[in-house]
Amino acid sequence: MFFQIIFILIVIKGIFAQNCQLNATFMDKKWIYATKPTANTWDVLHTDYIEDRKRLYLICNAMTNVRRIYCNRGIWQEETHDLTCPRRLKANVVKIENENSCSQLNGELYQVRYTLPDGNIISLYEVCYSTQNEQSLYSRHKAYGFNLAASTYVRPMFSRSNNVVSRERELSFKAENIYNTFVRLLGSKQTYVPNEKTLILDRGHLTNSQDFLTYDQMDETFKYVNVIPQFRGGNRSNWKRIENWVHNLPTKNTYAQVVTGSFGILSLPHSESNTLVPMYLMPNAKNPIPLWLYKVVKYKNQCYIFATLNNEFNTNSSISPPFCNSTACPMHLEFNPAPNSGVSYCCDYNSTAAKIGSHATLCNSVSRLTKFFDNIFG
Repeated sequence: MFFQIIFILIVIKGIFAQNCQLNATFMDKKWIYATKPTANTWDVLHTDYIEDRKRLYLICNAMTNVRRIYCNRGIWQEETHDLTCPRRLKANVVKIENENSCSQLNGELYQVRYTLPDGNIISLYEVCYSTQNEQSLYSRHKAYGFNLAASTYVRPMFSRSNNVVSRERELSFKAENIYNTFVRLLGSKQTYVPNEKTLILDRGHLTNSQDFLTYDQMDETFKYVNVIPQFRGGNRSNWKRIENWVHNLPTKNTYAQVVTGSFGILSLPHSESNTLVPMYLMPNAKNPIPLWLYKVVKYKNQCYIFATLNNEFNTNSSISPPFCNSTACPMHLEFNPAPNSGVSYCCDYNSTAAKIGSHATLCNSVSRLTKFFDNIFG
């Protein structure tokens, strides 16, 4: 009899407990979408739904201006009315205690985070950035599993992150300045950038905006502290394939740990002497164009490393990164073989992570036998 009652209660709960689903029309840039895991802690929203009998909090720039929306059997119920948010709270870029792998690269570790009016802190992601070299070195974030319907998200302008990044670095990404830099470094006969209006480099994200659920979170990835000079061909082809694969990896209520960074500096031949010239977008060897990009991913105790060449003018499809021992790619990840699409590799984690740095060591060494059984039995 006891077990019958328990069974009935479980069935009743399953019938009446319905989550409240979010969709793109629910999103509004004016608010921070947050949850309260405990009575005294806050976190940003990571799932595309709210569980039955739970609340979603929309925070403006004061704790007295917080919308509370309750999920009641699949129906949203607004508990606060007539609240508006004229100006949303923005994330700050705050220097935090450094780590060896960052300091060894002449970088400082920064946290991009919300500081709520009640003093609580919600971290979004971290970036190792060198103010000395005006260079974004690597970032780390968590990519949560969600399946939000098609979004009407409009990308914001990039910001300089509390002046952590100089105005000069911001300007160095403009098409006119990129052209002038290529002429200055490679001579007037260079043909890589045909004119002042042709933009060949993107402000390439390290931490991918796509991995964040709500508009407020996505907006905060558009910071110059989080970007590197990235050629458009690779960024929009093979690198995007890697980003999409990582984004689709986690299932609901799970997340992947992601470290993204750059390795090496691109060199191009001078238009007259043919001497290789290291490419920096700013004078005094600042804001270098990286030669390689990498992404390290940990999900369910398994690690992956990917590498992409950042050289749109490359004609050698067999060029490989010095830090990567290539291996077979995971399922559902295939690369465009065209050289200008960003030659890309899947790297053996055990032999590659240490060559990148301690920040890339997300997993303990995994034997081939362990991988074999993981692939078979999950």
